[in-house]
Amino acid sequence: MAQALQYRKNSSANKLTMKFRGEIKKAHKDIAFEFT
Repeated sequence: MAQALQYRKNSSANKLTMKFRGEIKKAHKDIAFEFT
């Protein structure tokens, strides 16, 4: 039970991380675009 809870916490954290990485990538593209 505790393991399942831990896993659920980890997977939601992973989703957040992926979303954050996506945002950063988008921001980098925007910045690169402005400087070219």
